[in-house]
Amino acid sequence: MIGIIDYELLMAKRGLPPPSLSAMKMAAYLKSTQSDYVVLLQTMENIEHYERVCFFSDWIIDKLPKEIFQYSNVELYGLYLNPIPKLAEHMIPDTTIYNDIIQEKIVNKTVSTSRALQFLDSIYYRCYDQEGKRLPLPPSAKRKRFYIYDNDFLSLSDCWQIIEEIVERNPSAIYMTRPIQCHTVKQFFTLREDYEKVSRNNKIFLDYFVPLHHLETYFGKYKLKLLGEITKTSDVCIYLGKNYGNDVYSETFYIRNIFYCLNLAYSYYSRNIPIKSDIYHHYDTTNPYEDVYNAIRLWINSEDYDMTLAQSFGTKKLKERMAELIEKNSAFEPFFNKTKNDLIQTRGIWRIP
Repeated sequence: MIGIIDYELLMAKRGLPPPSLSAMKMAAYLKSTQSDYVVLLQTMENIEHYERVCFFSDWIIDKLPKEIFQYSNVELYGLYLNPIPKLAEHMIPDTTIYNDIIQEKIVNKTVSTSRALQFLDSIYYRCYDQEGKRLPLPPSAKRKRFYIYDNDFLSLSDCWQIIEEIVERNPSAIYMTRPIQCHTVKQFFTLREDYEKVSRNNKIFLDYFVPLHHLETYFGKYKLKLLGEITKTSDVCIYLGKNYGNDVYSETFYIRNIFYCLNLAYSYYSRNIPIKSDIYHHYDTTNPYEDVYNAIRLWINSEDYDMTLAQSFGTKKLKERMAELIEKNSAFEPFFNKTKNDLIQTRGIWRIP
């Protein structure tokens, strides 16, 4: 008796996140080689009673339940854990392991019947196996949703060719289960202009470093195109807390990075480009300013253009953190009394403190 845990699905209170492709492939592999009784578990209770439990998650280890590491019968798979066996990677995903939980969600009205049908009738695909070998595309995807599971898809040398091949199969939509990371502004514009079926359905990160002293040149060259491609309804983000150099992840790094990210975000908004943001989680590092980054993220992503950054630091603890930053570097002070409308009225004249 073998149990499968899709942790992201288990944690979803409503709706259906994309299923674990590794879990579906592993289920197919186990059924073909070892056991016909492979079941998707809907709880983590009593897992010690199973012969084996295969736990799947792509979350960073700090976000996983600590008790899962204590069971001798649990095997851990995921982006920051272990890869599935080589033979399992080449199996056709077994979507049937999700039948019972989908039926339960329909009955409980936490997911619609149409969404459930889409879930079961979509194409789930990883382009490359763990040895770097290209996996064949599914034979048909016509009018079906197509999900791609590769991490950092645009870093693949043949990423544009793969998209072309998928588009030729005429799927109804193409989704990336991981955010699309554009490592150059050219990649971003290529994605937006030539591959709309991909770019309009997915979260995109402008995952490249622009030195503060180059921002004027950057916006002078690309402002008009960025204005056309980044709107309030688009999901285009910058990373908060990502290390683009060789700096050690230390308190000093995070303070400098907060200063950089605020200047970058303010430079976008002063040019009326409504960029969004999300926090970058380094897999083996604890961020001592996680609460500060989260307050900044909420402010950047807020639709309230008359709220100052200081107002998003609403709790007593966050106000203390704000005072701490200003005490460490007085150049932080000008950031906190600005609203997005204040920045827009500067017409691009945001002076880096």
